[in-house]
Amino acid sequence: MRENQQIWIAEIDTDPRAAPRKQRAAQYGLASSAALPINRAGHPIGALTFYSANTGWYDHETRSLFESMATQISFALDKFDSEATAKAFQATVMESEHHLQQVFEATPVPMQVHAKADWHLTAINRAHQHWLGYLPAEITDPDWWFDHLHAVNESLKHSFRPSCIRRSNASNTDSPYNCQSASCTIRTAQPA
Repeated sequence: MRENQQIWIAEIDTDPRAAPRKQRAAQYGLASSAALPINRAGHPIGALTFYSANTGWYDHETRSLFESMATQISFALDKFDSEATAKAFQATVMESEHHLQQVFEATPVPMQVHAKADWHLTAINRAHQHWLGYLPAEITDPDWWFDHLHAVNESLKHSFRPSCIRRSNASNTDSPYNCQSASCTIRTAQPA
């Protein structure tokens, strides 16, 4: 099987490849055999073997059936491996997402996350909620958010509005800007 080849022995008594097993086969009344490699990731790991008390018992149809069985077993082993790999990868991604969520929530820096496609606010961390007093449920759409957040600065309100950013591809300013909290307190944001 190391050569990854099928072995079909029509008569164990006369086939030199069966010489090492000839005596044992006679003890059990075996006259012919077949061995087909079982592969995992393209490498032989074992064999599917068949024995018969009759010589030359396998015809074309039987050979095709046995070959199909060996192929399907090999395919199943590869599928198990790929599913295990996918599950391990998924677990790693979930662990990374969980860790990122913990860092996002624990950081003392106010942070917000917007969807790239439509600038819909998807998350704000605790520091951001504490800083401005808005909860995610209060922020219904991006324009509402920017109208309230930048209520004290009309030029920034316009330039930072998601619909304007999408249209003009405007970049953020390097200077600090004022934000209005839920309690109407003015907060100064320093760009990173």
